[in-house]
Amino acid sequence: VISINGDRVDSANELQERIFGSHPGARPVIVIERSGETRTLRPTLMAWPAITY
Repeated sequence: VISINGDRVDSANELQERIFGSHPGARPVIVIERSGETRTLRPTLMAWPAITY
């Protein structure tokens, strides 16, 4: 992952914090590099399912 919403991501922790800091339904712009090719993704974030025991 190179960036989220135009802000550079430097670590897995930073990536996780930014995703967890967003709300369900958000559509962040995520830029990745895979196999030497840069791609832009726009996923729709979903809520975590409720865990019951």
